[in-house]
Amino acid sequence: MLSFLAILSTAQANCSPDDGFEENDDASSAAALTAGSHTGLQICYADEDWFSIQGTAGERLNIDATFIHAQGDIDIYLYDANNTEDFLVPSSSVNDNESIEYIVETTGTYLIKARYFTNDENNNSYDLSVSSSVMQPCPEDSYSTNVDPASAAPLELGTHTLVACNTEYFTTTGAVGQYLYAEALFSSEDGDLDLQIQTLEGETLDSSASITDDELAATLIETEDSVLIEVKLYNDKGDIGIPYQLSLYMSDEEPEDSNDWGYDTGGEPASEPATEPASEPTSEPASDSSDNNNEEAESDDDIVIDSGEKASISCNNIGLYEALSPTLLLGLILGIRRRIQ
Repeated sequence: MLSFLAILSTAQANCSPDDGFEENDDASSAAALTAGSHTGLQICYADEDWFSIQGTAGERLNIDATFIHAQGDIDIYLYDANNTEDFLVPSSSVNDNESIEYIVETTGTYLIKARYFTNDENNNSYDLSVSSSVMQPCPEDSYSTNVDPASAAPLELGTHTLVACNTEYFTTTGAVGQYLYAEALFSSEDGDLDLQIQTLEGETLDSSASITDDELAATLIETEDSVLIEVKLYNDKGDIGIPYQLSLYMSDEEPEDSNDWGYDTGGEPASEPATEPASEPTSEPASDSSDNNNEEAESDDDIVIDSGEKASISCNNIGLYEALSPTLLLGLILGIRRRIQ
């Protein structure tokens, strides 16, 4: 404890004078922040800066922290003021500057946390800017009410130009004995769409869920029943809505066993490939592991006790016994002696 207090005291001694927003070291004491640029902010080792902002449903928030990474790493996180345990959006690179973009879902108070990540006793200065913009309404296509399987819109084979303002559902039919292909063409710069072919009862026949441009799924048509096409709006990065082309066509050619992400045809992916950590990292990614590349791990010798043989414990086995409690270790030794006798 004394050691920790000494480190903390040294860190505080090395910290530059507080900025005008201190003491905003936790969520309960978050400093109110107005739109605009706030310069010359200070953050130190073992320190956090919290700020509160107001968000209006439907608007886009942009939060930018500008600093020099070589002088100390700073990460920023956005929270709903009603839940400071789970962040909404993180920005935690190992480069200069951090940036967050968030489309507000509920009008209310939101919190920004700046965290000095570097494990040293120095400090860094940064500028923090906050801006908001009004989002334009999502441009509607010919299908605007097909937002669940029950309201799925019938779609003929062919190519259809569409806009995904939310997850969309379609139904279609195909020739029995042939393969139905569903292909969604879009740019990942606009956002991410996933694709599934399902039965009307909800069973997944095939799926495609990459984090790059375009998705492709296919299934063998075995009955004259309609199938359900789900176009899932996984992430909208640009203006509201993702423009895409959906092509439905039949082929005698059997699809490949798996798509780019290795999902077997006829199976359902376990989850979308992760793009962000679910919680704050406990350490930055290692910058260099070359020092360990040439080291060989030494394996401990196994303890083998055979009937009629003397048991010997080599020095290589000490690590095993260090991990055992004294009571368990004593029981183990007594048991060995009985087996030897």
